[in-house]
Amino acid sequence: MSYGTTVRGARLSVHQYILREQTTTVPTRETINFLKTWEELFQLPGFVDRVPTELMTEGKLLRFYEMDQRAGLRPCGIVECLTDHGCGYVVALPDGRISHIGGPCGRILLGTKWAKAKFAFGIEKRKCRRVVAVHEQRALLEKLITEWPDLEHEDTAWARVTLNSFDELPASMRVALESGAMKNRAFMPGCLSGIRPDRRVDILLDRRIPALLNEARRALENVSLSAGELAALRRRLEALPQEVDSLICQLRLFVSQRNLDLLPLLRPLKQAGIRRVEYLPGPPPQFYVER
Repeated sequence: MSYGTTVRGARLSVHQYILREQTTTVPTRETINFLKTWEELFQLPGFVDRVPTELMTEGKLLRFYEMDQRAGLRPCGIVECLTDHGCGYVVALPDGRISHIGGPCGRILLGTKWAKAKFAFGIEKRKCRRVVAVHEQRALLEKLITEWPDLEHEDTAWARVTLNSFDELPASMRVALESGAMKNRAFMPGCLSGIRPDRRVDILLDRRIPALLNEARRALENVSLSAGELAALRRRLEALPQEVDSLICQLRLFVSQRNLDLLPLLRPLKQAGIRRVEYLPGPPPQFYVER
């Protein structure tokens, strides 16, 4: 139906037309996909053409479209314009229907109201992008939690019993090694990363990973989190399986005999009269200390 239809010889005003054609379903930006052909535009529910300028100025810009070059040009939706165009905007009219307007046509015919409409469209577009980004990040985080891998395997079992054996070393020796691990290892003999208290693989498995998983589950229930916050949490979770493997490698390097031969060079161990440290793989694995 075109606007401006006469009834009993009298032309309908804009507001009379609105009352006559009012619908309850109002299209939104989210319900309109990206348009590439005129057929996709014209087949949108509630689409109308040849809209008077007065009514178009009361509309709201929903989505920008740029038709494929092979689709050709079509007239603008403003009845006073009808200029052929290939790109423009889908417009939500105040009666609940939708129409369209060419970009240059809006600037020429609507003036300052067009500038205000474009400004509001920009705000809505950014808001929509944020909503979509949050939705995508929530879906990725939920999928990651649902498909979380089982990190308890042969290598982690070896790491646990090896660290238990390390914990059975004399307290003074264990504290000295842990203290050295916390310092800048560039100035320390040997590789001590595998037994660093805040980076032990058993603590990662038993404390840090469960805590972060619980934090991620709470994040899914928190509607105030941004896409960036959700993405940061997801990246922290994604890095954990690789961190487990890395810590196991560091522990294997620590128990290598070449590395253990360097430990007596540590001042506290040297002062304690420790001459040699060996790792006996067992089972069960244990450390041998020679004084």
